[in-house]
Amino acid sequence: MADRRDADQPLLVASILDLLTRFKREIYTALPGLVESYDAATRRATVQPALRLVLADSEESEVRQAPVMNVPVLLPSAGGYTVSLPIGPGEPVMLIVAQRDLTRWKESYAESTPGPGIMVARDAVAIAGFGPRSYTPANSGGIALQSDDGRRYIRIQSDGTIAAANESGAAFVLKSSGEIDFDAPSGVVFNGSMLIDGAIVATGDIGTSGQVTAAGVRLSTHRHLKEHVPPVPGQTGDPVPST
Repeated sequence: MADRRDADQPLLVASILDLLTRFKREIYTALPGLVESYDAATRRATVQPALRLVLADSEESEVRQAPVMNVPVLLPSAGGYTVSLPIGPGEPVMLIVAQRDLTRWKESYAESTPGPGIMVARDAVAIAGFGPRSYTPANSGGIALQSDDGRRYIRIQSDGTIAAANESGAAFVLKSSGEIDFDAPSGVVFNGSMLIDGAIVATGDIGTSGQVTAAGVRLSTHRHLKEHVPPVPGQTGDPVPST
C-alpha cells in the first residue's frame, strides 16, 4: 500500500507553487506608468501605474492600481547643474522600485535606516522618456539636445562643430575650423559694449543713432582746416580731431 505522504506530495507542491505565485505578484520591480502631475521645483510626481493588477484568485479579475505619490523623477543632475524637461500629465515613465523602503531617504537624501517595506510600489522612482516616442534626429554623428521634430536643437557633431537652430531660420554654427556663422532673419540685438579686435567688413548699410569716431575724429561733428597743406583747389583741409 502506497504511503499516504506520497499521494499528498502533488497537492503540497501545487500549494507551495500557488503560494509563491501569490507572493511574487505582491513584489514590484519595474513597471510603466503615466504621470498625473509633476512638481518641477521638487522633481516629484504622482504616477498612475499603466498595468492593471490581476487578482490572484482569477485571471479575469483586474483592478486599476492606485496612483503612486511623491515619486522622485530621475533627471541628469550633478555638480549643481540639472537638465530639466517639460514633464506633464500623460507623460510615460518607467517606475523602478527600490529594494528597500525609501521614505526616510527621500526626506534627507542622506544615509539612513530603511523602513519595513520591501519592494513595494510606494518606493518607486521614475525615469522619463519611456514610451512610443518617435522623433527626427537632429544629429547622426554626435550628441544633440532637440525637440522631437528636429526643428529646435543644440548639437555637438563628431568633427567638433557646435550648432544651434530653431524653426525661425535663426542658426548659430561654431565650425571645427574656428569660424562662426550666424543666420538671423530678424536681426541680431546686442546689449552692452562690444570690443572687436580685427577688421569689420560689411556688404550693406551701417547706421547708428550715436557717434562714430575714427582716429579721434567724430563723423557727425568734426571740423576741417580751411585749406589743404599744400593747397588743393576745391577741397577743404584735413579733419580736425575732436576735443
